Amino acid sequence: MLNLFWSSRVYLSLSILLGSTLASCSSGTDLSPTALSDANNTESLSTAAFESPLTIGGFVLIDADSDQPISTYNPLLSGTTLYLDQLPTNVNLIALASADTESVQFGLNASPSFRIENEPPYAIQGDDKGNYKPWQLQPGTYQITATAFSNNRATGLAGEPQALQFQVEATTPETPSEHSVITGIQLINADTDQPIQGYAPLLDGAVISLAFLPTRNLNILVETTSEVESVRFALNDQANYRTENVAPYAIGGDKDSDYYAWTPPTGEVVLTIRAYSQDSGQGTELGTTTLRLNVSDSPLSTPTPTPEPTATPTPLPTPTAPPTPTAGFQPGIDLISLHYDHAPDRDDGHSAAADRTILQTEFSCDFIRDYTTPVAGAYGENANTYRPDSEAVMATVFNPCGGFINAHRDWPGAVALLVSRWSQILTSGGEIWVKEGGQSDITADVVREIKIQFPAIDTRTRIHVIQHSVWNENQTTDADLAYVRQETNYIKIRDANSYLNRSGGDNTFEQAALAHPLFGPSWQSAFNYYNPDNRLDFSDTGELMYILGLGELNIDQFRQRYLD
Repeated sequence: MLNLFWSSRVYLSLSILLGSTLASCSSGTDLSPTALSDANNTESLSTAAFESPLTIGGFVLIDADSDQPISTYNPLLSGTTLYLDQLPTNVNLIALASADTESVQFGLNASPSFRIENEPPYAIQGDDKGNYKPWQLQPGTYQITATAFSNNRATGLAGEPQALQFQVEATTPETPSEHSVITGIQLINADTDQPIQGYAPLLDGAVISLAFLPTRNLNILVETTSEVESVRFALNDQANYRTENVAPYAIGGDKDSDYYAWTPPTGEVVLTIRAYSQDSGQGTELGTTTLRLNVSDSPLSTPTPTPEPTATPTPLPTPTAPPTPTAGFQPGIDLISLHYDHAPDRDDGHSAAADRTILQTEFSCDFIRDYTTPVAGAYGENANTYRPDSEAVMATVFNPCGGFINAHRDWPGAVALLVSRWSQILTSGGEIWVKEGGQSDITADVVREIKIQFPAIDTRTRIHVIQHSVWNENQTTDADLAYVRQETNYIKIRDANSYLNRSGGDNTFEQAALAHPLFGPSWQSAFNYYNPDNRLDFSDTGELMYILGLGELNIDQFRQRYLD
């Protein structure tokens, strides 16, 4: 689901100020930085929150009916989920800009120039002297950027764009009680009457790609405690889609645990399950749970790519150190953009798990959140072979450390997010290292936009693109590959399939990965997605090893260093 995908950096002093000053404003209070300068704690705002001119110090969600900040989202941070049943119908959002600001340009989703505000308060939907115009949010993902300018109409000097991403859900999920009568939900193969690997349990936000399941004859089983006498299923707008009075409780029905075939509708599916104390949905409602599923029924044409070279498992290659990168990656200053095409091969699932294992071991989960940008759908001419079920792996791997960007679902929005994130690092003196685990099309789009918005940045020396695969280059649009080679420090390394690809799997590695107390769930999800008994392949991770200066660790050395 996703979700996003890093936390914006808001100074502590700003958070204190917003909590103590804005929340106490009376109706119609001017929330501009000028007005705030007369309030309590003004020194904290002017000297700490805005260390440099032309800065966006944060965002505040406004009740457009009362024109007051909503205290729960004061400030509103990236990665937040908003629930419509907790919000007023009409809202607005303001960007807090430094005193030298004369205008603020907002970008919203695919529109990088959604609105320009020339007077404070700077509101994304506009205002009339602090009377905020209404904005009715809808469920979905919102990607916002705000840039401060020294002159009106977004002209003159520009500050660093500040990015904000949040998710909007219709209703607040219920908090499970200590004693939940609904104990498990599983996706069932109705041909075999067995749970389907990777969907047992079936979780909220699951991506179900029918084209990749062993059958379309499915069912959903709900497991409950003994006091439950009936279960009612609601599916989308059908409040009483089916009621089951005898266990096992299955949405498609069954006869003595022989499950009848059922196929879910495609698209966004909302499944609500309610358990009752009597038959036919009568008596006391003992428990309820809701799952939001994304079901795809689009068979993907999967061309057979030119095979990349793979190593014979025995003997193992002798690792050799690649040349040290010219500039050298600087942790805490530079940013790593982790790109995965997920089209058509499934090895990116293994690579995602391996990348998080390395990064969290060498640094931390906070480092992944603050100094990496994982991107799914970084494909090129092979776009039609994208595998949407890969998103479940990306969510399992990266959501605990800030989430990921989904370029497949929103390419323009993903480009805007990357431009914002990369430019923040570049204008702060850092450099960008692209782990090009897919094609270079999205990299080309981001670099083009950075050169337009920040012409003083020398992308040829400060953006490093690491590619290991000839096949990936061949699937990149010719013009984009030529552009990236021309406008970045494009580095082609030895194909990592020669040391991070093992046909037939590796039982020792699998056992160590699955048993790891921290990274086990990531590897389990990756292995569910791509069976390692056929091939263990995280060759794209060779690019990350190069960036970090780890050398060419082979599969055994990786296991010994990170999993044993």
